Amino acid sequence: MDDSYLRELARVLKENMTTRDKEKLDKIKIEDRRTYEQYKDDPVSYAEKVLGIKTLWHKQIEILKALVTHQKVMVMSGNSVGKSHIAACAVSWWVDTHVPDEHRGESCMALSTAPSEQHVTDVLWREIRTQRKGRNLLPKAPRLEYSHSWFAEGFTTRNQEAFKGRHPRYLLIVFDEAIGVDRMFFQAADTMISHPDDHRWLIIFNPTDPTSYVYDLYTREDWHKIRLSALEHPNIIAGLQGLEPPIPSAVSYEWVVTQLKNECMAIQASQVEVGDFEWPPRYTVLCKEGKCEHDHQWYRPSPFFSYAVLGQWPSGSSDALWNPALIDYCEKTAYPVPDGTWSLNEIENFVKRYGIPEIGIDPAYQGQDFTAIVVIWGRSVVHAELRQGWEASWTAGKAKQLARYWAKRAQVSEYEIPIKVDKDMFGHAIAQHKGEHRFILISGANRAIREAKYANRRSELWVNTVELARKKEIEWSRLPDTLKGLLSRELLAASHYPDSRGRTFVEKKTEIKKKIGRSPDLADALNLACMRVWRAPKKVPQPERDRYEEFYATYEDDRDWMIP
Repeated sequence: MDDSYLRELARVLKENMTTRDKEKLDKIKIEDRRTYEQYKDDPVSYAEKVLGIKTLWHKQIEILKALVTHQKVMVMSGNSVGKSHIAACAVSWWVDTHVPDEHRGESCMALSTAPSEQHVTDVLWREIRTQRKGRNLLPKAPRLEYSHSWFAEGFTTRNQEAFKGRHPRYLLIVFDEAIGVDRMFFQAADTMISHPDDHRWLIIFNPTDPTSYVYDLYTREDWHKIRLSALEHPNIIAGLQGLEPPIPSAVSYEWVVTQLKNECMAIQASQVEVGDFEWPPRYTVLCKEGKCEHDHQWYRPSPFFSYAVLGQWPSGSSDALWNPALIDYCEKTAYPVPDGTWSLNEIENFVKRYGIPEIGIDPAYQGQDFTAIVVIWGRSVVHAELRQGWEASWTAGKAKQLARYWAKRAQVSEYEIPIKVDKDMFGHAIAQHKGEHRFILISGANRAIREAKYANRRSELWVNTVELARKKEIEWSRLPDTLKGLLSRELLAASHYPDSRGRTFVEKKTEIKKKIGRSPDLADALNLACMRVWRAPKKVPQPERDRYEEFYATYEDDRDWMIP
């Protein structure tokens, strides 16, 4: 039976329809609906055969397939690459293929939201109407309905109650333009997503703001992440071949080339860092098939090009010290660290190449701040923890425990392990309990080793760590997700500026605390752990600018300071 006839019948009989007539109409709807159940695990075929979509490209197909196998799917997208198009397709597929047994009290829902009512009605739901050609849609409202317990609906971010208290058998939640969705919506949705087989959550966004709540979710391991880069879009591949775009309404080759010229800086292959890209991209099907005859050039993108074209988190503002691409690399890269399977000879070679474990401590005595302890060995953070309310003796005792444990792993004396403590809090109180252990007090307010380049020691410490990340010489993949999330927020919040003498100055801890609501204790401990310790040989006079017996080299060109 034709859908248009059903809609007209429902409209005409709305006032006078008997209960029996309503039951018959519901039965007709359900019988018509069940023809789509065969596509429950095949959303791509559903999109092509039911919705008649013939222009899905490989990344959109990847998103639909991911919704079958993953409970939470996160899509970072460039501009005009079809993110709302695929979100609309997902809503229709879910409602059309997941049939609840209403006699047993089951229900099926697809709930969607976006930051504004205009985006809900004029973007996402307009796309749904276009794809479905009006089938089972209410005349004006953003609602697709088979029955009161079997529907899809769009809500604005003003209606947070709509996402509470719902526990259907089949549930799909879609956040379009998720960067602008209120945090309370995420928290409400998180309480609803419970059944791994029958509940799905799709969030799609332009990755514009690495300080947003969405970035916190991005750092977690329970999300399956997909990136929609415009450089992989069929229109761009066609443009490289001199062909007409297969999807005229999507991103254009000319626009990408214009942004490339205006927003990116050409660099040498030897200068490539995390987040840089190659044009034309070698990972496209075109180049893999050997049909790309263009010269390849490496580029460093601007923040706008990163999120608008590449669909990746930007490097941040011009004063941002860290960027999400660096943090992402450090969270996902795992370098080898000696364990119980390594021979003594292998451990000795590792120590000879990378040094012994080192400990950094950023202490706190009272208030809401935490004592943070980080252990780094070679290029890897091997341990990190946060404690609140510790006394100085407890902190010193914990540091000695860690020194003993990691010294045994490295086959060295525990008294050789450098334990670097922030002096500016109550480091002296901790150092009073040092005994024979190698406690080193570091004051961030002191002059930097490279005084002509950095305003103070603290600025030098922060830049040292980010430089290690850029050189791919530091990672913290072994940390739990909670600590990864905290660390990423702290690092991203730090800004740097030139002082009156043109030296790099990293903003004070109090300024970072204003941004993120907490002190960057973990980041400060990481910076101390990453500091390279150097002890001056007896024949070399102690530098006049530093009163301590311990010194460190921060950059590659300073390694001649260090004892081999």
